[in-house]
Amino acid sequence: MRSDKQYFSYYIKENILIFDVFDYIEELAADAVDYFIEWNLIKDDYVSLKCTILKNFVHQRLEFDTKTLNNKAKKLNCKVLCFFKKKNQYNQWSVYFKEPEKVVKTIRLALKKSLPNFIEIEDTTTLFQSISGSYNNLPVILPTGEDEDFLHKKLKKLK
Repeated sequence: MRSDKQYFSYYIKENILIFDVFDYIEELAADAVDYFIEWNLIKDDYVSLKCTILKNFVHQRLEFDTKTLNNKAKKLNCKVLCFFKKKNQYNQWSVYFKEPEKVVKTIRLALKKSLPNFIEIEDTTTLFQSISGSYNNLPVILPTGEDEDFLHKKLKKLK
């Protein structure tokens, strides 16, 4: 399991904690696969989407991680921007699901209901890729012009 530092970044200029939802979903799915392998719950080389154990695992993690996100934002006294931008290729976890798109969709919908300021990005723009240093152990983004434009459009809507 990777640290939360890899899906969080911080934008100092506007005091915004940025949460990359797609990267988080990939890590959560990989952790679920690891859990199923550890407990020998993989059947016919796949994790079942209908399995109650999977649903409970995801629900418990989402509940815990949402609290962690809220606590982090409260500690930093900042706004939160949660963005989802689907990528064309999935990581290794996807080979353990017959329909990995359903896994992403299911978790995305659950997160959309529970996260503040959830934004889905449909275009091909790549956002928040340049990192310069850290603040409170979080990577600090060095915004590009596209990052700045995107954030200024969304800034008024952030809570």
